[in-house]
Amino acid sequence: MDGVPALDVLPTALVCATGLFVAVQLARVEWRVFTAPRADEVPFSNFSRLARRWFGSLLIVLLMVMLLLGVHAFDFRGRYGFFLGYWGAFLLLALALACVAIVDLLDTRRIFHLTRSQALREASERAAGPPANSNG
Repeated sequence: MDGVPALDVLPTALVCATGLFVAVQLARVEWRVFTAPRADEVPFSNFSRLARRWFGSLLIVLLMVMLLLGVHAFDFRGRYGFFLGYWGAFLLLALALACVAIVDLLDTRRIFHLTRSQALREASERAAGPPANSNG
């Protein structure tokens, strides 16, 4: 593949395009959930979740662009400071994305458990039926 530079870029470009597609779809779906949630999505429709997901999408886009540029556009030979700074920033952004994902996971689990507890409580109240009349 030495003589065909377009084929050298292809694997990285596919990975980056997939990342960009996922980021855009995530942002689009979260906007729909925030503006017009279905009945089962109402507990998950809040601004903090929307902001967290959009920030995560922005980080994914930034990481994909940095990956493509870092692998194919920049020449790091002999520029050790630039290399360390660039890939160090990439690593910090990836760690920030992981932290955003963990916070989102914990919040989603919390909402799920609260919703499930409420549904179980309502189901047990319906199963018990109305309270017995004590006037006998």
